[in-house]
Amino acid sequence: MAESQKRAPSTMFVRMLLQAKKGGSSGQCIRATLPYIQTEIPIFIVFRALGFVADRDVLEHIWYDFSDTQMMDLLQPSLKEAFVIQNQLVALDYIGKRGSTVGITKEKRIGLVFYAYILKAFVIDPMHISRGKFLVRYSYIVFILSSFMESLLLLCATLTLALMVGMQKKILQKEMLPHVGVGKYCGTKKAYYFGYVIHRLPLCALGRRAEDDRDHYRSKRLDLTGRLLGGCFRGLFLKMTKHVRSYVQKCVDNGKEVDLQVAINAKIITSGLNYSIATGNWGQANAASRRAGVSQVLNRLTFISTLSHFQRLNSPICQGQLTNPRQLHNSHWGMVCPAETPEGQTCGLVRNLALMAHITLGSAANSSGRVEY
Repeated sequence: MAESQKRAPSTMFVRMLLQAKKGGSSGQCIRATLPYIQTEIPIFIVFRALGFVADRDVLEHIWYDFSDTQMMDLLQPSLKEAFVIQNQLVALDYIGKRGSTVGITKEKRIGLVFYAYILKAFVIDPMHISRGKFLVRYSYIVFILSSFMESLLLLCATLTLALMVGMQKKILQKEMLPHVGVGKYCGTKKAYYFGYVIHRLPLCALGRRAEDDRDHYRSKRLDLTGRLLGGCFRGLFLKMTKHVRSYVQKCVDNGKEVDLQVAINAKIITSGLNYSIATGNWGQANAASRRAGVSQVLNRLTFISTLSHFQRLNSPICQGQLTNPRQLHNSHWGMVCPAETPEGQTCGLVRNLALMAHITLGSAANSSGRVEY
């Protein structure tokens, strides 16, 4: 999550997988899941996309002691998996083909690829070109235009590659580890942090460090009212911008004037916020990420029940047979009430803050303010 920006949290996962090989043996491949990328990416490809192409440069960020042979045995399958990609542009193109577009519409991207395909058909097969009812019978006309079409093909391919590379650079710059930095030259910092995250996986696999306790309260994040309302407003605002874009596109196609009062439909945001607050279903009506029970009617039965409702916490965990998330943790001391929790399926999942607990907001890391007592 970026420190100075009010954006939705960007998630990234790093996992160590078992990949079967020939001969019955298996190797542990480490892959990462990046924001807006639909499939898992090998970690060495991510490092090469950040600008670290050589294998030694990548290993220096992960493997701190080159005399440790056990660590090298765990990293060797991941090194072999990404051996075919030895260039930053190729790595960015590899990531771009497996992710959704950011900053460019899908129609434009498909249109560029289709245009390149048509030009390639004209250049490679100038003698027999048949597309529907259009048939070229005179080859010398195509040969005269072949050099021009080759230039167009090269320009189109370069433009498509530049768009994909720029898109992936934007993802790595602003969406991957935004708390480290979102500036233009933050690739080195992100590479060191990414390497440190990967370094802890082999240590845990080798038994040199204990596994992280996911139930510890330092691993939790509280979404307060401002962030919840901001996320809901962000989704509704994007929906309104799509409506404005489609209206302007129709006006341009039909040759009509653009009326801003008709284009900007303010009811989208108003009705969306009213729906979320009235029903408690946070998010858009047909969205897959919609959460239920976020907005509730305040309990005014007694003063104590009102204070209890103000300090209620809801863990977004499926109501299954997991027992560890329901149990009382040692890190809850002084922050979570150890006794107040409902009975039934939500036992341990719905908690309450302690009576004297206070939630502090984050401060800037480079703040030079002086603390006075």
